[in-house]
Amino acid sequence: MSCCMCEKYHWDPQEVVYEAPEDGKEYCLFHAPAEHKYAAPNSNKMSIDEFNAQVAERIQEIVDLEDENACCNLRGAVFPGELSFSARTVPRIIFDSACFKGKVSFHGVVFQGGMSFEESIFENVVEFRLCGVDGEASFEGSRFAKTTVFAGMTFEKRVSFDDSVFSGNVNFQDIKCTKFLTLVSTIFSGTTQFKDVGLDGGALCISTKFNGPAYFTTREPPHHPIFFSDCVVSPSGVFFENCNPKHYNFVDQLDLSNIHFRNSPWGKKGRIKVYTEDQHDLLQPTRDFYQRMKAKYKAESNENEASKWHIAEKEAQLKLLSRPGESKFLRDTLRLYKWTSGFGENPRRAFWVLVGLLLFPLGLLIGAELWSHFAWWDFDLVKINHMFKNWLKFIPLTQAIPKDEPGISHAFMIAWQLLITLQAALFAFALRNNFRR
Repeated sequence: MSCCMCEKYHWDPQEVVYEAPEDGKEYCLFHAPAEHKYAAPNSNKMSIDEFNAQVAERIQEIVDLEDENACCNLRGAVFPGELSFSARTVPRIIFDSACFKGKVSFHGVVFQGGMSFEESIFENVVEFRLCGVDGEASFEGSRFAKTTVFAGMTFEKRVSFDDSVFSGNVNFQDIKCTKFLTLVSTIFSGTTQFKDVGLDGGALCISTKFNGPAYFTTREPPHHPIFFSDCVVSPSGVFFENCNPKHYNFVDQLDLSNIHFRNSPWGKKGRIKVYTEDQHDLLQPTRDFYQRMKAKYKAESNENEASKWHIAEKEAQLKLLSRPGESKFLRDTLRLYKWTSGFGENPRRAFWVLVGLLLFPLGLLIGAELWSHFAWWDFDLVKINHMFKNWLKFIPLTQAIPKDEPGISHAFMIAWQLLITLQAALFAFALRNNFRR
């Protein structure tokens, strides 16, 4: 006689305490259904405390080995009621495919060598508070039915919640991840809080689903970026609060409509620039990201933010056009657009360029007069009046250019009037954009 689950989950042989009448399968104490926890066949049912004592004894057996590479195998175990551990150091424990019927609480526990809860089922509240994990921690494929809390945790190595499903609210508070945190294809159905989270090693959110509202605040800028790609965000939204989003990578996140930033400015000083802009192979995706962010804020009628993203988009586009093989004409045109009006967003610059264009011909005429006569020793109003009349020929809508004007001068005057007209249009465009903000 042997437990049908012990071989499947690589346990040492355990005494059979229950045989299922419907299929004849035999189970040991740890793998028996929650309602059939017996110390021996045909004995009285164990209490939850008695069962938990057996679990603690199994863990203590591994501790007594004093082997840092040893681990406690609790794969596939069924925990019938509340399970609680506090203020102790335990070896690496493997809870893969376990089923927890009651509340699970780990408080002040140090997991030496890591822990694994892959494909486990938590039917009640789960709390990990003030725990430390020296090795890798994995919750891949697990199911959390109710409220889940990770508070004051320290993870020294990689943490994975890939393919996990959180049906209740989730609270990651004041945790520190020294290495990487992964949330690939994870589903959050309730309210999700990442509050004061230290992600020194960065994080990866790919195809993550946020069916309820989610809030991110980071303790400090991570040493490595936090990636978001193909995440599905409900209208409830994902909010980044009081953090530095420059360390977040959204270049592969196509839908940004329900992602919001509160008190998390992308550009506190100067223009917006994310770190991927300086990476050659990510410059084009970064420009596309800037464009999507501009469209997002335009859709929200936030012209102030849309203006900032417009400038960032054009700066990235200018870098793209500066690459070998790109159109020099388009590059120089865009560069001129920047110099003359700040990409249509800086009316002050456009105004002073317009003033310069207006005054430049006057300066040339004054310089020519001074060169011809070395100095105006006498204040000749006739000469001054003639000079100003010539100046007006360079300004649109002031004085018609005489037909007898020499060809080169005539062409220069027409070209200059066209420049002033274009710059006036740019100034009006930039001023209009400024008023819209």
